Amino acid sequence: MPQDLPPSGGYSAVQYKVRLMRALQRNLPARGFRPAVLLAGMAGVMTYGFWKLGKGIREQKYVYDPPARVNFAREKMWSRIHLIPLLTAEEDRDLVRRAF
Repeated sequence: MPQDLPPSGGYSAVQYKVRLMRALQRNLPARGFRPAVLLAGMAGVMTYGFWKLGKGIREQKYVYDPPARVNFAREKMWSRIHLIPLLTAEEDRDLVRRAF
């Protein structure tokens, strides 16, 4: 089978121009978001996360209502109870990995 070859004289150049300063012109398309948009998005996500963290810390620290305090303690106890099988399985897996 004959092999395909490029045309004589080569292919024409692909013209993608990114308009920057003349010294920094590149033959590439602009891709992705601008850095300012990425920075603003990251700042928004972090602000939301810190707000939720502070809200949770305040809820945990300053539970004034006694029934709410009992409910919070009960929720913490049940979460620990439900984590015991996972921790036991992880410990068993580690023991099997070390033994064999």
